[in-house]
Formats: sequence, structure tokens, C-alpha cells
Amino acid sequence: MDSKAQLTVEIIAKIVEGRITIANGAKLLSKCQRIAYICLSKMNA
Repeated sequence: MDSKAQLTVEIIAKIVEGRITIANGAKLLSKCQRIAYICLSKMNA
């Protein structure tokens, strides 16, 4: 897993834990909120 993928996993994990919001997570990932929701749903699946 490269560093970008690892960062994405860490940010999505923080969203799941409730430590950051989806809006803030999307900003950290430099993605829109829709993409953050998609990543979140893939992680929960």
C-alpha cells in the first residue's frame, strides 16, 4: 500500500471514529465530500 492509500485509510478511519467530520476529511484528502462518502461506504462494506 502506498503512502497516499495509507493516508486515505487513516482519514476514513478517523471519520468512522467520529474524530473528524466528512467535510474536514474531504478537505484533508483534497477530494469532494461525495468521494469521501464513497470511500466511507467501501470501507463499511
